[in-house]
Amino acid sequence: MAQQPDIDPVDRREQVRVDRSPGGAVRRQRVVRDEGAERQNTIARINQIIWIIFGIIIGLIAFRIVLRLIVANPEATFAQFVYSVTDVFLWPFFGLTATPTTTTGVAFEVSSVIAMVVYALAAWVLTLLVRALFSKTSVRKVETYESE
Repeated sequence: MAQQPDIDPVDRREQVRVDRSPGGAVRRQRVVRDEGAERQNTIARINQIIWIIFGIIIGLIAFRIVLRLIVANPEATFAQFVYSVTDVFLWPFFGLTATPTTTTGVAFEVSSVIAMVVYALAAWVLTLLVRALFSKTSVRKVETYESE
């Protein structure tokens, strides 16, 4: 005996409730639940969270670049915080390129700029991956025939 193929559940469900009051009034309530739209909203929210996390990382790296360019006091609490947090994200990029410095101490961390680009690309790829893995495309064809 041949097995029946699995049928995808319907993404949109509609329910109509009819309430009749003792005075004869009829109240109809139509509730439509679109699971496809709910899934797309969830995917969009996950992608927003990914961009927020990577945006914070990229922003902190940008602060680091600015602090190095303006020769900020590395003993200052804010500078210590930025350097310690960004060190975690920049360690794969340390030594990738030389860091040009001037005699006054101005330094431009090219590896930090490269890291910002890499993290932006990683966020973009992750959002594409989430969309590819969790989006569900449905193709349906409904044909109705009437005969007398």
